[in-house]
Amino acid sequence: MPRALLAFFAFFTLVVFARADTAAWGQVPAADFSKIRLEDFADHELEVPEYLSHFAQVANAVAERGEHRGYLDLAVNRDPKDNRPYNARIMEMQMALAYFYGVDRPWNPYRGHPAVRVRLEAMLDRWTRIQNPDGLFAEYSPNNYSLAPTNFGAMAAAQAVEILRETKAPFDEALLRRVEDALRAALFAMFTREDMRRHARDWSNQFSGSYYAALISLRHAPDARLDFDFVAAVVHASAEDQSPAGYHYEQGGPDFGYSGVHENNLRVAWPLLRARADLSRPLLAAEARWNRWLAHNHVVQPVTDGRLVYLINAGVNTRTSHALQTPRSLPLAELVAEARAFATTTDERRRELAARREALARSWGDFGKLAVPSPYSYRPGFVYGAWRQLDDYTVTSAERAKAVAALPCLAPGRFNRQLHDALPFTVTLVRRPAYYAAFNSGRIRVPRQNYGLGLLWNEKFGAALQAVAGTPWAAGVRTEGADKLHEQSSFTARTSVGGAIIAPKPGEQTLREGDLRVVYPLGDRGDKTVVFSDARVTTEITHRGAFAEQLPLIVPSDAKIETSTGRVRVQRADGASFVIETATPGARISLGEPERFAEGLNRRRMEIASEGSLRYELSFR
Repeated sequence: MPRALLAFFAFFTLVVFARADTAAWGQVPAADFSKIRLEDFADHELEVPEYLSHFAQVANAVAERGEHRGYLDLAVNRDPKDNRPYNARIMEMQMALAYFYGVDRPWNPYRGHPAVRVRLEAMLDRWTRIQNPDGLFAEYSPNNYSLAPTNFGAMAAAQAVEILRETKAPFDEALLRRVEDALRAALFAMFTREDMRRHARDWSNQFSGSYYAALISLRHAPDARLDFDFVAAVVHASAEDQSPAGYHYEQGGPDFGYSGVHENNLRVAWPLLRARADLSRPLLAAEARWNRWLAHNHVVQPVTDGRLVYLINAGVNTRTSHALQTPRSLPLAELVAEARAFATTTDERRRELAARREALARSWGDFGKLAVPSPYSYRPGFVYGAWRQLDDYTVTSAERAKAVAALPCLAPGRFNRQLHDALPFTVTLVRRPAYYAAFNSGRIRVPRQNYGLGLLWNEKFGAALQAVAGTPWAAGVRTEGADKLHEQSSFTARTSVGGAIIAPKPGEQTLREGDLRVVYPLGDRGDKTVVFSDARVTTEITHRGAFAEQLPLIVPSDAKIETSTGRVRVQRADGASFVIETATPGARISLGEPERFAEGLNRRRMEIASEGSLRYELSFR
C-alpha cells in the first residue's frame, strides 16, 4: 500500500475514533444473579460465575477517551506497578470481553450488549495500535518489545477472534480484519526473527502460546507461508527449547513451576494440534522427554487421606519455589504413558466437579468484592477452558497406578543414573532398596538455585530432605559468618562408581552399578564427599575454620523426634523413621522450629555445627 494511502488511513482512523470519543458509551450493568441459575452452567463453565459477577466492574474500567482509549485502567491482571498503558499484557483482558459479548448461553446477560461491544472494539483497536512495525508488543517499558507480551497477546487476540468469528456476534468487520492482520504479523515475528527464537530457548513458556494463536489464525485465514513457518518453528522449539535432560528451559534452566505454563499452553492448543501429525509428532516426542524428566525428579509422598502428592527436586528451580505437585489436567496423557502418573483420574474429576458445584450453590451470587489492586484477581485465561472443553481426557485409577508404579523412585533394586545438560548442569539419581536420592551439580544459572543433595526419600517414610530454591529451606555448608551456602554457587562435582570417574553426557545416562561417590570443592575452604551406599548416605566434610552443615528436613506433623548427643531420629506414627548420626567430636546438632507447608507435613531446618571436619550418616530404619 502506498505511504500516502497509509497516512490517509491512519488519519481517517484517528478522526473516526476521535468522534467516537464524543459519544458516551453507557455503563455495563452488573449481572443479576437472582435471574441466573447454576444449573445452566456446563461443567467446563464452573469457573465462569465468579468472573461473571465482577465483569461489569472490569469492563467499565476500559478507558473511554484520550490517547489511551481502550486501555484497561484497573490493576487486576498484572502487578500494579506494571499496570501501565504501554503494557500489552493488560490488553489480554480483551478475550474476557469477547467471551461475555459473544457467547450465547442462557446465563449470559451480556451477549451482544452494545456497552460491551464498544469497549471490546476499543480494546482490540488499541491492541493493533500499540504493536510496533516489527509485529512485536511491549511489556515492562514503552520500548520493551519482547517475546512474552507478543506471545500471550497473540494467544488472547486469537481467542477473541475465534469467539467473534464463531458466535457471529455483531462486530466491526474492518476492525476484526485489522486484528487478524496484527495477529499474523506477531506470529511471523515470533516464528522468523532470530532474536525471538533465541529468547524462546531460555523462556519456553513465552513461546508455546503462539501454537494456539497460529492454529486459530490459520483456521479463519489460511496462509501457506504462515503455515510453513509455524511447522518449522514447532519442530525447532521441540528440539532446541528443551534440554537434552528433558526439562523445558526457563531462564536458561529447569523450573517445575513455570513449565506448568508451557503445559497449559499445550493443553489449550491440543484439541486443534492433535489433528495435525506434522505438529503433534514432534510435540509428543518432546512431551515424552519432559515426563521422563518429571518422573526422575518427583517422589511419592505418603498421605493419610488417599490423595496422591509428589515432592519435587526443587532446589534447581530458576524462577519459582514450586516444591509440591498434585495431579492435574493433562490431555496429552492419552498418548504419553508416563504422563499418566501426574494426571487427574476420572473419579477425581467427578468428585472435583461435584464439590465445585456444591461450593457454588452455598455461596451463589455472593462472590465478595474484586481485589483491587491485585496482580491476578481477574485472570482472563479462564476463557480458554470456558469457551472450549479442554479437559476431555482423564486416566483411570488403574492407568495411573500403573504409571506411578513405574516411577524411578519405586523401581526395584538399584541404579545410578544421570540427566545432563551442557550448561553444565547434572542431576545424579541414585536408587537403592533403602532410599532414592537426587544430587544436583554444575553451573548455578541464577542465585536462587541450590545444588548438592536436593532430595532424599524412602518409600515408607516419604521425603526426609528437600531443598527448595529461593527459600530458607536450603541444603549445604555455610562458613561461619557467610550469608549463603557453598552449594548456592557453581561447582564441578567429580562423580565415580567403583573408583571409575564418570564423564557426564548430554541426555540420560545409566551408570555402572556400585556405591556412587561425589566429591566437590567448598569454594577455597575445603571439600565435601557424599557416598551413596546400599543402606545409607555418608557425608564427609573438610573445611578450614568453623562451619555448619544445613539440612532442610521434611517432618510429618504426627512424627516424634528423639534427640541425643550426635543423633536425631524422626519417627512417623506408623513406625517408619529417618536417622541423622554423627560421631565427630565436638559436632553440635540443632533443630529449628517447625513450619507447616502442606497437609500433614512440616519443614524443620537442622544444622550440624563443627570446625575443621565433619562426618555424618543419613539412613532410614
